[in-house]
Amino acid sequence: LIIATLVIVARLTADEPEAAAAPPPPAATTPADATPSPTASASPAAPTGGQFVVRHTGYCLALAADRADEGAPLVQRPCGAGPGMGFRLVPKEGRDDAFSLVVSDTGKCADVFGGSSDDGVAAVQWTCHGGDNQLFVLRELPDSGGYVQLVAEHSGKCLDVGGQSRDDGGAIQQYECRDAVTEAGFGNQSWKLNPG
Repeated sequence: LIIATLVIVARLTADEPEAAAAPPPPAATTPADATPSPTASASPAAPTGGQFVVRHTGYCLALAADRADEGAPLVQRPCGAGPGMGFRLVPKEGRDDAFSLVVSDTGKCADVFGGSSDDGVAAVQWTCHGGDNQLFVLRELPDSGGYVQLVAEHSGKCLDVGGQSRDDGGAIQQYECRDAVTEAGFGNQSWKLNPG
């Protein structure tokens, strides 16, 4: 009888640690208000870019030759693989029609100097800050073969090769946008993005 009692006590004692052990973790569930993890398909599209070619000369939007500093002017230069020629288009958050134009070599943004809304104000490169004077809408020019006007968000004016210059190094400014029919006869506000 004593042996039988000891066996029962031994079994009960052996079972107690299992009974006192923490319960197994609950099955993994997602709370109703939890934000799902992003998936590859939900990622934003990579910025696109290339060189902007102006219609009236076939030159490209670029930094002035041998300039990479803050405030370096944007000009037209013969297209090619030189420094300061390429731009990345970075969309403004929440929009698909407005972009920062980021100089690929420097990481700085095309900028209407000082945020001015006046005609003739220089376009330069400046540290990106997200202001509307660094934001451009690519407005399609109908029946132009894919050319657009680069319209500054803050002023509603276009990037324009000053004075319709045909010179290497002709300055880029903002200027009142022309209607599509009138611009077809000038071409110095017409830009086409050549991807690359």
